[in-house]
Amino acid sequence: MPEETILYLADQAHVPYGPRELAEVRDLTTDCIDWLLSRGCDMIVIACNTASAAALSHVRMLFPQVPFVGMEPAVKPAASHTHSGVIGVLATQATFHSQLFASVVIRFASNVKVIEQPCPGWVELVESGAQTQQAGHPLVDHYVWPLLDQGVDTFVLGCTHFPFLTSAIQHSIETWQVQHSGSKSHPSGIELVDPSSAVARQAMRVRDLNPDRSATAQAGQHQFWTTGDAMAFVAVARRLLPEQPHVSAVRVPFADIRLTRDAI
Repeated sequence: MPEETILYLADQAHVPYGPRELAEVRDLTTDCIDWLLSRGCDMIVIACNTASAAALSHVRMLFPQVPFVGMEPAVKPAASHTHSGVIGVLATQATFHSQLFASVVIRFASNVKVIEQPCPGWVELVESGAQTQQAGHPLVDHYVWPLLDQGVDTFVLGCTHFPFLTSAIQHSIETWQVQHSGSKSHPSGIELVDPSSAVARQAMRVRDLNPDRSATAQAGQHQFWTTGDAMAFVAVARRLLPEQPHVSAVRVPFADIRLTRDAI
């Protein structure tokens, strides 16, 4: 959707959401959406599984005029792709505690075994700038290997930070496979399911169902904002994004602090 202007808000002041209570995540998400709407956004993608689980139903009722796209763990495609009948969901503890996750499992994965694997520390690993994309990391092995031991052949990336660890996860799987090459229980083709493309397609469908939106035929702008440290955000964004866009960051406090712009 190159003609769309995208305003991205990173709530780095409160990251990670995973260990927080769902009620707190709901309030934080609502604050973020309030701010995005105040900047003129007319469609919201909640690009966080935990925030979607905690707040999606709430904000749809609170802002009935706003089209929303949320995230949910891609259990449905994983259940259809598995050959071993065992899928592993890598996500935050808060996501697993939500009614949304339970509903997805009941609707789409009743015929397979679903193993829930919280991954505390992975979000911080991505945010910290650790070079985990190409090399192995003990914290990745710590959560991946036990699932492989249980016959998982399909992994669901149930957090929008986790695709940045794809190479590290694949390296972990390959290392495990080498160590278990003689094992009869060794899963033969292992798949990672990343819902990013499906969410983008859904955003396009939602946009097309709302023809009164203000998109133009010209190329849109990408704006990046953060509730945390602006310079730290720029460093992370420039390292993780495939292209090197011009990144500007603004600190957005949710209390009674005045909005201040950081010069980048």
